[in-house]
Amino acid sequence: MKTKLTKRYIDSNTDSQGKWPSPPDEDLFIRDTGLAGFGIKITPSGTVSYIYENNIKGRGSKRTTLGRYPSLPFTDAKNEALDTSKLYR
Repeated sequence: MKTKLTKRYIDSNTDSQGKWPSPPDEDLFIRDTGLAGFGIKITPSGTVSYIYENNIKGRGSKRTTLGRYPSLPFTDAKNEALDTSKLYR
């Protein structure tokens, strides 16, 4: 699933503890349409984590967990994704 990830989007889809209120049966990945590779992962327990994914030639994709929501603020996660993307250029 792809959408424009914003702090407002995540805040409006999580409860006061930062959990996804209707968690999926298996891990769900929502990818940002604005920053390639940036996204969130929602686990069956409702935990939301920021991720960065990158395709590596001949090796498939590499997924890096940047941190959990709400412990890691959205802007910090997005900046971390930008920094991580520079490592793979």
